[in-house]
Amino acid sequence: MLADHFEQVTLIERDALPDSAQARKGVPQGRMLHVLLPRARETVERLFPGYGRELEAACGRSGNSPGLGSSNSPGSGP
Repeated sequence: MLADHFEQVTLIERDALPDSAQARKGVPQGRMLHVLLPRARETVERLFPGYGRELEAACGRSGNSPGLGSSNSPGSGP
């Protein structure tokens, strides 16, 4: 995705990538739930048009998906 916008993109990967989805020693936060709040998603979508569609095509879940739990961000509760 970045390669569409920059002349050169360099990735530095400490671990060898496994053949299947699994936790890696060098990515301790990989086991945690990751959330992209609506305003951040709007910003990313503006910078990278089509990001949301690609995310959902790769099995990303929208913020309204059942089973995501509740958010503790300001303004999210009653």
